[in-house]
Amino acid sequence: MASFTPLSLITFFGGAQGILVAAAIARSQGPNKPANRLLALLISLISFVLLGSLMNVNDRALVKRIPDLIFFLDIPLLAFGPLIYLYVRRLLTFSSNKDQRWLVHFIPVALHQIHLGRYILESNNETLERLASRDFPLAPYVITFATIQIAFYLIASLRTVSRFRTQVQNERSEQPVIGYLTAFLFAMGACWLAWFVSGLVFIFPSVSLFQSLKPDVAWILMAMTTAMLAYFAMAEKESLAIHIETKKYEGSTLNQEQQHDLAIRLTALMNKEKPFLQSRLTLSTLAVRLKVSSKDLSRVINEHYGKNFFDYINSYRIAEFKRLATNKKLANETILAIALDAGFNSKSTFNHSFKKLTGKTPAQFLKNTPSRKDPTSAMQSLS
Repeated sequence: MASFTPLSLITFFGGAQGILVAAAIARSQGPNKPANRLLALLISLISFVLLGSLMNVNDRALVKRIPDLIFFLDIPLLAFGPLIYLYVRRLLTFSSNKDQRWLVHFIPVALHQIHLGRYILESNNETLERLASRDFPLAPYVITFATIQIAFYLIASLRTVSRFRTQVQNERSEQPVIGYLTAFLFAMGACWLAWFVSGLVFIFPSVSLFQSLKPDVAWILMAMTTAMLAYFAMAEKESLAIHIETKKYEGSTLNQEQQHDLAIRLTALMNKEKPFLQSRLTLSTLAVRLKVSSKDLSRVINEHYGKNFFDYINSYRIAEFKRLATNKKLANETILAIALDAGFNSKSTFNHSFKKLTGKTPAQFLKNTPSRKDPTSAMQSLS
């Protein structure tokens, strides 16, 4: 009869939770639906490996009856990297479902399954003998390839996030919450490390160094990963999707005189109507108000003012903040409240932009603001 240890229970609940979360994410609606399906598949594979490892440890009788089940635990090995990368790209760029080039990423997965097919065709006794002797000649090469592959896809995913972070500053006046993706990629890296360590222990049983690496820790890490993904995936409700342009000013035909005219109109709009007070102001929204294309407006902001959209809008917000902070009627207002009134949507964005554009922290600015009755208390609201 199978006995359950604390590790077994953690592994079981991690796998079960992953399946429930994957089902919930797959049914979610909204602009992130295609990306969420990829995430659901990824979490399902992690859960599959967790529950499969539990079966391997706690139900040896089942393994003896159906030893081929062990090979199915290798399915995620080469699918892991492509799913991570495609999820990140789909979430950030709204890539088209009609583009079938994504299938190229899964060619190694198909080849790996063909390779495993030769073992599945063997008799149960032959498979059990192979498992006992660890007779898998290509296993070290597969693990090496998987190591390189996952590193490649993680780096590619990080570069995609970096491109998005840069591009979003040219299209939005507030920073989107992309800390989730950073945490996601670190979790995926930890999850891959768990598989890798387990693979080393399996392939090199005679090497004492590898035997000192506890695969138990790997399974706990994977179970914790599903919990983290569950939290972030359900908490991240706002769409992060924008299209990352490949050519900066493609479609813009403004000459110098037209750029100058648009710059004057833009300045007049900013000073008179103060659209920067809208915390979620976007380049396209501002372009509609000026009755110009987003490309033309972006070009004027970049070339005429020498700033990206993010810094351009926040420079007005900082000027508005300074004006409000020196108003004696608002001396009892917290600095964070004034920053929000000036159009900023978060404390971190305000602090970062203030330091970047003025060379000072808000605290340093407040020290020279006599209208603030208690600058020490005000500064604490930003700590």
